[in-house]
Amino acid sequence: MTEKVKTPSSKTVFLLLLIVFVGGIIAYVYLYMTTTITKRLVIAELQKTNQINQEISAFSNIPGFDKLQLVKNLEEADYQMPRSDYIEAVLEIFDTILNVDTTESSNIVLSDFKISLEEISLHGYVSNLRLLYNSPDPGNKTALIDKFEQLDFLENISIRTYERAGDRLGYEFVLTAKVVNNANTK
Repeated sequence: MTEKVKTPSSKTVFLLLLIVFVGGIIAYVYLYMTTTITKRLVIAELQKTNQINQEISAFSNIPGFDKLQLVKNLEEADYQMPRSDYIEAVLEIFDTILNVDTTESSNIVLSDFKISLEEISLHGYVSNLRLLYNSPDPGNKTALIDKFEQLDFLENISIRTYERAGDRLGYEFVLTAKVVNNANTK
């Protein structure tokens, strides 16, 4: 008896080839579309980036932008002094100010010190305004403001306000100054 071997019919082979061909076309279209969409998204992002870069370069042409950049760089490069060094520097300023010679006239009293590495402020009392501003002897710097001007770590020394000391016969004043040279009092 002879057995018949079944061979695929040409119709079945054609259908399988058609399915593979259509599947290939679908895969090709899918890959083409995804790469095209990805390219368009990348191009759109590049255009946005170029626009932002143009805006940034427009800012750099504005007058004063370079100064703003310098300030920004200085702020970033600014370092913080360790707290112990800061306290020592402030105490050194305080000691130096306390050592300002007010013994020539017992009518000068200093109080209410506010000291930082940027600025000092203090309240005081004098019996006569000449003790603040004028030295009796021009060669001898005995006025209080002259004594503070001799301290090389202070600048812009000024007596902002002074007024009659109510029940006493003198004047109360507020002296302010800027600290320079990184508060180097030595």
